[in-house]
Amino acid sequence: LYVVAKGKVNVTKNNTLLKENGENEFFGDLALMDNEPRSGTATTSTDCVLYLLEKSDFNRLTDDAPEILKVIVQTIMTYLRPYLTHT
Repeated sequence: LYVVAKGKVNVTKNNTLLKENGENEFFGDLALMDNEPRSGTATTSTDCVLYLLEKSDFNRLTDDAPEILKVIVQTIMTYLRPYLTHT
């Protein structure tokens, strides 16, 4: 998981912009939930300062503070919501 402390990071897939991450936003969250290959490519669009949280550290952190998982799940749902349809 990467947290943007300063700057902007674009996440793209097949040359399509999926999201521009600014300060205090994060990316790489899907990789924390499964062991699948990355779903996009992250490229800085400005000079950046990023914080890295390894999966093992994330697991320990969420064991101690499970409310963090709620934020991650909410973020993942914002990715998925456009693809969900109501019948």
